[in-house]
Amino acid sequence: MTLLSTHRDLQRESVPEMPNRLGLDGIEFIEYATSRPQALGQVLENMGFRPVARHRSREVTLYRQGGMNLVVNASPDDARVSATIDGQPVISAVAFRVRDALQAHTRCMELGAWNVSSQAQAMELHIPAIHGPGASRFYFVDRWQEFSIYDIDFKPIPTVDPHPEATGGMSYFGVVQYIGAGRSADWLAYFEHMFDFSFVPDEQRFGILPKGKLMKSPCG
Repeated sequence: MTLLSTHRDLQRESVPEMPNRLGLDGIEFIEYATSRPQALGQVLENMGFRPVARHRSREVTLYRQGGMNLVVNASPDDARVSATIDGQPVISAVAFRVRDALQAHTRCMELGAWNVSSQAQAMELHIPAIHGPGASRFYFVDRWQEFSIYDIDFKPIPTVDPHPEATGGMSYFGVVQYIGAGRSADWLAYFEHMFDFSFVPDEQRFGILPKGKLMKSPCG
């Protein structure tokens, strides 16, 4: 589940600066795996996202609005797609923007993360990644300004605005990941140890959220 917010949200009380040893600087993209890409695409378009590019060699589509990128992965040869139940979309990856992707990946490996072996094919970028909850992955991206990862792996859809404006100033607010029973403490420690995430007090809630623990990234 992806949470979105608008600039109309109330300003929140400032908090002390947190350590940010990976140099996190927001989310570059969120990837959903599904065997029903048209159904998910319709939902995304109803939310203001627009398909702007397609992968050169795989059944993957890039949706965008404002600074938010959503990747819909329907590649039949991807185990994360075939593992979905009745085609229901699941978050299969989150890509963090960082100052130095290789350095961030190296630090995570030193902290005990499990590397994701590169599956890049000819003319595709290798993006460093580690394993996350379930079969999900965390990618590290340091190219998002003048040159982006999409310039190599994706082909723009003709006649489509590649940078559609965000509806009502909408932006990412957070990401919800469901953890298996009895594993929440392990993964909470993982986010704290690996990414310098910090806990949000239990009495502090934002909008409609399922029960569970909230954590905040060091980049806000």
